[in-house]
Formats: sequence, structure tokens, C-alpha cells
Amino acid sequence: MEKEYKRELLYRRGQVKIHQETYFNKIQAFTNGAVKTDRFLSLEDTDLLIETINRSQSWRG
Repeated sequence: MEKEYKRELLYRRGQVKIHQETYFNKIQAFTNGAVKTDRFLSLEDTDLLIETINRSQSWRG
């Protein structure tokens, strides 16, 4: 399973590189400011956050 997750991360990182400029341009259009890339979560951190939220919601029923 971990090998599959690592493969998925590689694919997603590739997709980020493809779409990053367009995405940042959209953020700049909404915020009227420069995009600060150091404020973005890593893909792993994002996955952990989503997993934690999903677990807490499933616990509630």
C-alpha cells in the first residue's frame, strides 16, 4: 500500500508542476497579491489533514 501511495504522490507532484502557474495566477486574481508558496501545505500534510477530518466525521456517525 505504501508503494502505491508513493507512486500516487509522484503523479500528483507532476500534476502540480503542470498546473502550478495557472493555479497561482487564479490565487493572485482573487487576492490581488503575490502568492507565498511557503504557506502551502505539502501533499503529505494535506493528505494527513483530510484523513484526520474524515476519521473525525465518521466517528460522529
